[in-house]
Amino acid sequence: PKCAMLLVYEMYSTYLLMGIWAIVSVVMMIILSFLSFISQRVILAGIDADKEVIFENNIALGVMQCAIYISLGLLLSELMA
Repeated sequence: PKCAMLLVYEMYSTYLLMGIWAIVSVVMMIILSFLSFISQRVILAGIDADKEVIFENNIALGVMQCAIYISLGLLLSELMA
């Protein structure tokens, strides 16, 4: 896998590796949430996204938010390669 270069594989410490991968995944999730929050504020400036998507059923804005999350996730996964 691409992320295998982050940690050294040890055959006998599987619980330690699972714990470290859990920590890495939580940190990456926090980074993704922070970056998506910032990018949505920049890209969708002046738009109340919650109101538009939930109350006015603006599907296009929901698709834009989805595209932001997916693109940032792909960028983060390529940075770990």
